[in-house]
Amino acid sequence: MTDIGGWWHLIREESAPSGGYSDTEPGALYIMLPFSEYTLGNLLGALKRVPNNGDWWYEVVSLAMVAMENLRIAELRSNFGDTFTPETLRDGSALTVPS
Repeated sequence: MTDIGGWWHLIREESAPSGGYSDTEPGALYIMLPFSEYTLGNLLGALKRVPNNGDWWYEVVSLAMVAMENLRIAELRSNFGDTFTPETLRDGSALTVPS
């Protein structure tokens, strides 16, 4: 992503709509980051290899899964050779590191 000129202009803040989830404060600001499919696949590959040690881990995986569904991305791959689909992210099978 960083080899594409002008990517920094894609980083911005967006406010949450009113209503929604109970833990979302109306008007709360969120940082919107520009991930390409390549970058998102590699992020998931890295997450697969770190311990799940809190809510943040599931939140990042959930963000990727919803992005894939909303943008109709059928599959992402990582440089580790992993393949991720919305279904395998939802059921967790793509996030298990073979022993």
